[in-house]
Amino acid sequence: MEPPHGRRGDAGYPRLDSRRARAPYRLGEWLIEPRLNRITGPSGAQQLEPKLTDLLLVLASQPGEVFTREELLDLVWPDVVVGEEVLTRGISELRRLLGDDSRTPRYIETIRKGGYRIICDVRATEQAATTPTVGDGVSTQANRASGLARISRRVVLIAGVIVIVLAAVGLERILSGDRESTLEEGELFRPRPLTTYPGNEVTPVLSPDGRLVAFSWDGPQGENYDLYVLQIGASSPLRLTDHPAVDIHPVWSHDGSMIAYIHDEGPGVEIRILPALGGASRRLVYVPLEMGGGFTWSPDGATIVYAARPRADRSTQLYLHNLETEEVRTLTPEAPLGRDDVEPEFSPDGESIAFLRRYTSGFEDLCVVPASGGEAKRVRAGLLYVVGLDWARSGDELLCSALHEGSFSLWRINLADGRISWSSVVGDWIYSPSIARHADRLVYHQYRHERNIWRVALGDPQAFEPEPVIAATQWDSEPSLSPDGRQIAFTSTRSGMLEVWVCRSDGSRPHQLTAFDGCLVARPRWSPDGKHIAFNANPEGISELYIIEADGGRPRKLIHESANVFVSEWSLGGRRLYFSAERDGRWEIWRLNPSEPAGAAAVQVTSGGGIRGYECEDGYFYYAKPDQAGLWRLPLSEIGIGGGNESREAQGGGDDPPWLAEVPELGSWNSWAVCADHIILITADEDGSLLVRLDIDSGERVALARVPGIVSSAIALDRDCTMCLYTRIERAVGDLMLVEGFR
Repeated sequence: MEPPHGRRGDAGYPRLDSRRARAPYRLGEWLIEPRLNRITGPSGAQQLEPKLTDLLLVLASQPGEVFTREELLDLVWPDVVVGEEVLTRGISELRRLLGDDSRTPRYIETIRKGGYRIICDVRATEQAATTPTVGDGVSTQANRASGLARISRRVVLIAGVIVIVLAAVGLERILSGDRESTLEEGELFRPRPLTTYPGNEVTPVLSPDGRLVAFSWDGPQGENYDLYVLQIGASSPLRLTDHPAVDIHPVWSHDGSMIAYIHDEGPGVEIRILPALGGASRRLVYVPLEMGGGFTWSPDGATIVYAARPRADRSTQLYLHNLETEEVRTLTPEAPLGRDDVEPEFSPDGESIAFLRRYTSGFEDLCVVPASGGEAKRVRAGLLYVVGLDWARSGDELLCSALHEGSFSLWRINLADGRISWSSVVGDWIYSPSIARHADRLVYHQYRHERNIWRVALGDPQAFEPEPVIAATQWDSEPSLSPDGRQIAFTSTRSGMLEVWVCRSDGSRPHQLTAFDGCLVARPRWSPDGKHIAFNANPEGISELYIIEADGGRPRKLIHESANVFVSEWSLGGRRLYFSAERDGRWEIWRLNPSEPAGAAAVQVTSGGGIRGYECEDGYFYYAKPDQAGLWRLPLSEIGIGGGNESREAQGGGDDPPWLAEVPELGSWNSWAVCADHIILITADEDGSLLVRLDIDSGERVALARVPGIVSSAIALDRDCTMCLYTRIERAVGDLMLVEGFR
């Protein structure tokens, strides 16, 4: 196949002296001096590693053109086998040195599923136009004496062409086409602090005219959540409630005169209403069981839609309550545990209601249902960690706060096609966004917290206390111990994005293992021989299964799925890797041989539902389901292990009784681990979270340690079951942020 014109090969490019390819040039406001491996700009002069100079030179050789990752690897590292993470680290380092931002790029833009390109002006300097630069090629290494020949003739020729063309015609810009994907400085929305109180200010909502914001605050001492109203520009809020119960999630009436809110003192939950400037409250709605995440008030004030559980063994669904007639009808169908409809929001015209359909697997669908009733439409599937949504004033988009492309940011979702795009709000950790209906203002809750990795000895609970082992100002979570106990693999945001990192068992010498540069990377698992780490990543939008050598290298995708998959665990001998896959709305556990080529057939292990499982030395495969409490087990012989048929599917069914009925609890399918003749799991009592040892034969439970702040993620045990690692949330801070001019 003939390569596209001007992209691959040497056709069409004259042979030029490599000295001219090393001439200085301007990249936006930076002076690039390739021969000196130096860049000079607003922050002063900075040195580059030679390979970073090479990488920047290749990208700048054709501004506006997209270089694929494969092309860049071939051109910058032609004679060395390196992984894509080396390239991604290089791009990240260039962005750091240039003061660039991957979400609002000014120099280097990431093209999803494409590659990278330069988007700023590239122009020659006077020195480049008049004085040839003496040099010996792109690399300064001794074994590169032939200059640019060993990096690629294409780089030499293109780089030379750009210098001559720029010098000859004196162009200030050579970018072709427009730059619709980039944003001018004036189009960015920069938030400012609205509150900086001690404690945590949550669930903010702007009045229709945008002059007031109602919110809930746990007070200076963090004692209890009550309602407050703050006028924009004022320093002190007006307190509306003072009650031992939790008052949270305010919602304004259409005229701004009243505020409805959730009042929770149990048993049951109330939706109450009071004047916006204070006064007596009265009850609007009573929900006998729990309310599943917020409510919404229609623009005409006639109805309230809330999410509630009809009974203890069913998921939450949406109900529409007519405030005049007291009539209540369901908007979404009843469902078994494991699929909750939550966070309803009325559209500006009152015709539709957006909501989240949340699954215990962790994924969420963004849906819209007519307020008059009917079938819900799924707008966007497979979202992760959605922490708030609201309608754009136009009514044709939804604003959604979620973990996407590596950060908690605010995203626009088009109702017509589900397309997601960044909202242009500069900021991370955006929760509970609220848009004023008649003013260009946005308010949100900025919630920051650290996640650190702690360890606890699994001995006498009186003799051992949990202690931190991996701690930083970023997120460190999801630990996995190497088989020899000397290293820990974990996920971290230390590089700015979630990646897999490895450190020593005492937390020292951490180093980054992957570099996907903006996607969710999760669930690292060591192989039993300590040579590989399996993990999940979603660079293409769905969670996929990868494996990487523990010493580094290029990650390898193991299967090609059109559905989300999760790493479960390696087999005892390491020949098989278990994973769960969502197909036709149901999760089942599968296994494959990691040494086989990508795309090789996998063997189904469960048939009645499953999401995480272990092989155990007692001859059983233990597993949990995403939509039920308890544990199940299958003899290894029934799933083709230990002399059975390797290709045979499990014979279990969806109605099989669990081996252990009560724990782990529903939704805690990831918070347990098998260890010899017992199970270590996370549970809770009235005083908080506990780490518990459960004897497999007798069912006896022994509390090992109190684990405050523990995250419901996988716990990691050493080989001898003497120590446990877990993730803990600490140092949480929440304030309200205001964005002016937002529509």
